[in-house]
Amino acid sequence: MFAVVGRTTGYSSRSFEGRYKGQDEIRDIHLVNWPKLNNGLINFTLSNNADDLILLSFDIPGGGDRVYSRIKETATWLLSPRVDNSTYLTPSHMIKRILLTQIPEEANVVEYFVKPTDASQVNLLLRETTDALVKQAKTRLIKLMNSRGKAATTTADALVTLVEATVTSAKEWIRRGFEPDFNTIINLAKAINETVEFKWSMTNHRYGNINKQ
Repeated sequence: MFAVVGRTTGYSSRSFEGRYKGQDEIRDIHLVNWPKLNNGLINFTLSNNADDLILLSFDIPGGGDRVYSRIKETATWLLSPRVDNSTYLTPSHMIKRILLTQIPEEANVVEYFVKPTDASQVNLLLRETTDALVKQAKTRLIKLMNSRGKAATTTADALVTLVEATVTSAKEWIRRGFEPDFNTIINLAKAINETVEFKWSMTNHRYGNINKQ
């Protein structure tokens, strides 16, 4: 069996699965017997191997744009590419669990262990996710430098925690044979840690021990 995701606009579930999906079914992922080779589609082989990648998809009843945006931002820090509207690809259980903390409990969530039929598509997604991450990090660093007091502490704590998760995720991708831009990620982690230290040196505060990546 295969899971098909990607640019499915203009296609009905029937064109993939031979039937229309029910109202409560996740619509981003189509389970099929044969891969679909249309442009913009990504095919994964379903597996029972708990050490494979995890395709995570969800639907939030009444979920607003703010909730989906928060999930998307967290997924970017976790190097978990968005492969469809509400579907992300994670490299491990640990990274998946962190992402799940951002998804409301009332959401309808499905997950599958998968292997891509074309690893180069995943590597491209990782590069695109890293590019988005660098932009997000710059925005957060500007916010940190402009913040004061408790807001500065909160922003600094979040940045250090997030980038530690980024580095961990990158290592998980590498362990599974994929090619995230590790140099960019390590340089980003170094820049964040140094900026946090600099921020506290400016305000005569000490921010504990920041792990060097």
